[in-house]
Amino acid sequence: VISLLLLSFVAVPATASDGPYYFALARMYAAEGAVERASKAFLTAIELEPADSYLRLEHAEFLSRRGLLRQAILEAELALGLDEDNLEAVRLVGYLHLELAPGDSRSIRLARRAFERIREADPYDISSMLTLSRIYVRIGEAAKAFDVLEEAFVYGPDHPAVRSRLLEAVSWSGDEERAEAALRKLLERDDIDAVDICVPNNLHKEIAIAAAGKGKMVL
Repeated sequence: VISLLLLSFVAVPATASDGPYYFALARMYAAEGAVERASKAFLTAIELEPADSYLRLEHAEFLSRRGLLRQAILEAELALGLDEDNLEAVRLVGYLHLELAPGDSRSIRLARRAFERIREADPYDISSMLTLSRIYVRIGEAAKAFDVLEEAFVYGPDHPAVRSRLLEAVSWSGDEERAEAALRKLLERDDIDAVDICVPNNLHKEIAIAAAGKGKMVL
């Protein structure tokens, strides 16, 4: 009787209510490194719950970990189509396009668009702000990179990477007056005790004098 009951249970076809089950199964298989099983479970879950943006985003991340970047982008964009306010999907699309950028000039523009959208929606996302600043530098728009770093400093003044990048920006901004203002703003902070000058040699003197004038140790 028990065998018959088990066979009956296994033979029951999946229904829409089984979507979360297959999703959980997919995550379990993925954690165990059972890639093929995880992939099949993800696809089954998506077939059962095609309008679940979170599920599609998780699948996109799974694909990206497998190195299937273009497939991951398509899935992340589907997730975004289902929930246009899903910043996690926007962020993933941006990072995936950055991965593709070295061999695809269009990808850097798409990455820029994604991180500009995050900047507008969530300027407290300091990591994305820093990424956007690097994109601007990469495409030769130093002034915009400086804009982003100054904004990031407003929202994350204690973030060490923001302070470091802003100090670097002083050397390549091309706007002497603005660069000096940013440097003064940094040096006025009481929680900065030392300045490690990692800029071209011709710029060492001005930064060293400014830092010493504020009582900072110069490295």
